[in-house]
Amino acid sequence: MKQSDLDILLREGGGTMLEFKENLSASFARELVAMANTIGGKILIGVRDDGMAVGRTDSNNPPARIQDVARNCDLPVRVLVEPVANTLVVHVRAQGCPDPEFENNGLFTAAFRPNPGVRAQAETRTGAQSRAQSIQALRTLSKGDKSAREVAEALSLRSKTGALKRTLNELFTGGLIGYALPEKPSSRLQRYRLIRAGLEYLKKIEETM
Repeated sequence: MKQSDLDILLREGGGTMLEFKENLSASFARELVAMANTIGGKILIGVRDDGMAVGRTDSNNPPARIQDVARNCDLPVRVLVEPVANTLVVHVRAQGCPDPEFENNGLFTAAFRPNPGVRAQAETRTGAQSRAQSIQALRTLSKGDKSAREVAEALSLRSKTGALKRTLNELFTGGLIGYALPEKPSSRLQRYRLIRAGLEYLKKIEETM
């Protein structure tokens, strides 16, 4: 990857397939798994949430540490670590997801299928807090398409937290929400959309509350 390619990614902003991190943190393994369980993507190390490249401050061989973390996940994640200037680009491979299915019958669509078992994982997440956030996110999207940042604002969060990203990833891989722009999954204009399965799931949840 060239510096010009990195500049394009920084301008696009974070999303489902692109995340920014200033340094490695304790949540890095979970973020790798969440991204691998969707359709893969990139994690830029040495970049603030607002897309400003500040460079890496950790000199303790980060590429080797990233590979170790990826290998030691419950299901090892395939990654490629590529240094660009003072930033590390971590390419995350999708974990067993089939290739996208494209159709063009007057309206171009792209269907991204989750890997086996991920739908069940999305519906059986443990913990009252994560379940509550999933329901709140579905309710928010039932009012219209929204970006991750708009969902965060609707949930009174200061920013797109790691927990919210995991919630949206799991709802996506569980087949409950989709992309408003499926042909441009990494677009900075991308929005999440509640689909029929998500609406039905939300109705069932609310009937039992």
